[in-house]
This record gives sequence, C-alpha cells and structure tokens, in this order.
Amino acid sequence: MPHTKITQAYVDGLPYQDSGTLWVHDTELAGFNLSIGQRTKTYYAAGEHGNRFIRVKIGRADVTKANEARAVARDVLLPEIRRGVDPRAKQLSDDDQAYARILAGIREALLDVTEN
Repeated sequence: MPHTKITQAYVDGLPYQDSGTLWVHDTELAGFNLSIGQRTKTYYAAGEHGNRFIRVKIGRADVTKANEARAVARDVLLPEIRRGVDPRAKQLSDDDQAYARILAGIREALLDVTEN
C-alpha cells in the first residue's frame, strides 16, 4: 500500500493491475484513497468512528479529477465520518433508514446494559 500525494498526473500514470487491487493512501489528506483494479481506478474516503470503519466511494478516476475527489473527501465525507455519520446511509431507502435507526437504538441499549 503506497503512500503518496494523489495528484491527477500520478493517477494518470498508474497502470491498471494484472490481478487484485492496489490501494494508494494520500499523504496530504488522511482518509483519501485511490484503488486501482484491473479495469478501474476509484477514489474513496475512509475513516473510523468508534469501532466502525467506514469507506465511501467518491467516484471513478476516468470521470472525477483528483482535486475534485479530494475536495469532496475533505469538505463533505471525512467530516461526516468523524462525526459518526455514515454517508452511505443517505443512499438507503426509507425502510432501510428506519431499520438502521432501530438497529442503532438496539446497539445503544446493549451498550448501556453492558456498561452498568
């Protein structure tokens, strides 16, 4: 897993992988990552809140520029992840969101019981 500043020139110069996925971690913005697979290069924002690891797809590198993806990660996704908000939940249907709230309530209740 290389660590380097993810720039457009760097992304454009990276070859696709013969097999598997290569993850590149940005040195300028913690949590900003690039995955390189056999056919795609994709930007992600990733972070932890409590014991949860959250990774959110920003966009494919053939559609989204590196500086645009970095701005989305820095200004929108990473702050939400740090606050404990899962940005992926916005993509869920109303029923799925209700189910997620119920599970979160159950989890909190279990944590309260185990702490006392």
